[in-house]
Amino acid sequence: MKAFIIAFALCFVTVRDAAAADDDLDEMKASLSQGNVIDRTRLVADLLTGYNKGVNPDAVPVQFGINLLDFTVREDSNALDSYVWLKIVWQDDRLKWDADNYGGVQVIRVDSNTLWKPDVTLYNSADPVNMVNCWDSNILLWSSGKIMWVPPCKMTSRCKFDLKKQPYGEQMCTFKFGSWTFDGNAMDLQFYNKTTSIDLTELNDSSGFEVLSTTAERNVRFYSCCPDPYIDLTFNMTIRRLPGDELFRKF
Repeated sequence: MKAFIIAFALCFVTVRDAAAADDDLDEMKASLSQGNVIDRTRLVADLLTGYNKGVNPDAVPVQFGINLLDFTVREDSNALDSYVWLKIVWQDDRLKWDADNYGGVQVIRVDSNTLWKPDVTLYNSADPVNMVNCWDSNILLWSSGKIMWVPPCKMTSRCKFDLKKQPYGEQMCTFKFGSWTFDGNAMDLQFYNKTTSIDLTELNDSSGFEVLSTTAERNVRFYSCCPDPYIDLTFNMTIRRLPGDELFRKF
């Protein structure tokens, strides 16, 4: 399991441009140096001294993506249950350190409740209280101040289905994500790795539906109340029931 987590982190490196991609890859490879428990304990104590997780970094760029694991169509309630890994990467310069001063430690795992996290949530949730229900998995923190959080989550989105008239017709569902409190100047929300689609590489085939396509778009909106921009990332997924699934579920 430990090897899987490390490999997963290596795969989801943040890439801003071609040059930055090489730098980030080198950083991730070097990040396997974890030092010892004494070094890590001293490092965490120093990083969190004077740190306030209730204060956000300045003009923080945040990359966001979705890895879809499974989904369930709730036709009667026009809702879609989705099981996902969210991919969230950001920079917090307050959490940088010199690895040479801490036994060569270049990466640490930190309780996700100890650090500030982007308040990105699902706007079109069918559950207005538990918009996205995530496990508080650890955060990966590199000496550069780069942070990666990949929590496994369940979310229920509103989706208008027309399966009675078209049991095998194409159905479109959307996932609209954005910050709950920060405008676009305070939090610059971007697609993870510039990928304008949903990652389906880990998708199971237990839903009785096939995913035909996914797309995504970044929207910047202005409102009469406020001069600042507000950003959302809207993912679209087209699905279709597999032949025979409707009859199978009746028996």
